[in-house]
Amino acid sequence: MRADVVPHCALAVLDGDVGNEKKAIIVAVSRQAEAHRVERGMTATQGLARCGSLALFYRDRDEEERVQLTLLEQASRWTPYFENTAPGICTLDLIGVPDARKDVRGLSVQMVESLCSAGFKEGRVGIAGTPDLAFIAARMGDPACVLPAEPSALRQRLEGIPIMAILPSTALLEVLDLWGVRVLGDLAKLDRTSVGERLGQEALRLQDLCSGKGTRLLRLVTPPRDYSAQIETDYEIQELEPLLFLLQRLLESVCTRLASAYYVAGAIDLTLTCSNKTTFERNFRIPEPSADPEVLFQILHAWLETFTSEAPLCGIGIAACPVQAHGQQRRLFEASIRNPARFAQTLAQLEALFGSANVGTPSPLPSHRPDAFVMTPFNYQNLELEATAAAAASSSRVREEAKSKKKNPSKIQPMVEIARTQTSDQPLGLPMRRLRPPEKIEVITEPAAEPHDQRPKAILTGSVRGALTDTRGPWAISGDWWEPSCWTRLEWDVCHESSGTLYRIYRDRSGWFLEGIYG
Repeated sequence: MRADVVPHCALAVLDGDVGNEKKAIIVAVSRQAEAHRVERGMTATQGLARCGSLALFYRDRDEEERVQLTLLEQASRWTPYFENTAPGICTLDLIGVPDARKDVRGLSVQMVESLCSAGFKEGRVGIAGTPDLAFIAARMGDPACVLPAEPSALRQRLEGIPIMAILPSTALLEVLDLWGVRVLGDLAKLDRTSVGERLGQEALRLQDLCSGKGTRLLRLVTPPRDYSAQIETDYEIQELEPLLFLLQRLLESVCTRLASAYYVAGAIDLTLTCSNKTTFERNFRIPEPSADPEVLFQILHAWLETFTSEAPLCGIGIAACPVQAHGQQRRLFEASIRNPARFAQTLAQLEALFGSANVGTPSPLPSHRPDAFVMTPFNYQNLELEATAAAAASSSRVREEAKSKKKNPSKIQPMVEIARTQTSDQPLGLPMRRLRPPEKIEVITEPAAEPHDQRPKAILTGSVRGALTDTRGPWAISGDWWEPSCWTRLEWDVCHESSGTLYRIYRDRSGWFLEGIYG
């Protein structure tokens, strides 16, 4: 796979100091420059002598590295087995690709379209039986070329290709030009022994290449370890649509690298940079690790719909936490989340509406203070483990009950046994509906010297007003006496005179409160 940046122009790329064209060396030429016999290794002056309209450009190594990384990302879309052959050239092993056996030409066209969509103005793809022949086919491609696998058809196809297509050294090219050997077919017809004696190993390798005999192993690229992507825009992003468009492109790039290394994303770090130099960072945990960009995009989209910033955005960055993809086999007595990705998307929408501190799993604090708990983020693995344990315990209880019935058949009537079981399982006392937060009220109490003896007689303000016929209490509780935020309260259970409803009220340092309703 080869990509040329500037089409339809005779150009050469120089390597050297800017402004010193006499010592700058040509390191790359276009096909139009090759037609004027401009070769790599020449100076800029020599190149201009052969082609007066030759356009000269100095190489930008940072841009070359970026373009090469983009080319490698394109290669990883098709197969994890590919070689970083040379700048602008990448060789792929397509043996395991299903489309390579069904429709080779269609696959080559798809690769060219993928290169164009990645930003390359001209991409050429060549498919052949060996890596070197694929390189020749890529140079012949306009934009794609597929060389036949049959030896006779292959030799016939290679006969008219110029010698320059196989990139011989300058010294060997001059000798072959003196001999009148200018196409691959002429080189293949030369006597192999004489070629080896006169021109050496390079000529023998090129002759084997002309006949389709030369082959080599690919130096496979190690998958990249950096699973992050950033982009800085030249304009300010003020709407959601352009932000989502750029974010989707970054996710596709990161997910491609994850898939090439057989990883999935366990978490995503999102960084948004504003024009006033402020940044927003947020971590998204993926319930079911995935390398599907659509799944990850939906999780980020749910949060971005309610995101606001004081200034427009000018930069986006994402980083994925790679984890191994583990398959999970479902069992008969196992409960789990049906669609973890959908569950995470719903949680993200709830967090966007109510805040991340108000969505999660309530965890009790080590205190006797009522409503002493904190909200912790959902742990999806613990949720599945708890559901599995509950299902296993339920199934075990059912089996034990079935065994006990077989061993000791009950002589009691079924309805009586059911009523007895329900009675034994019922909790003692009345249920109470708690008010969160408790309602501030004013209470009239009996005069007494100690707070414990000031029994409530009536409620004056709030949703519940009136006299109280019966009171039980007080029950004193306190805690955290060793800290400045120590607390203490007196609780009462009271009965409303007119309705007969039971209520829970309490008194602390800030006054009286209605805490709950019984029944």
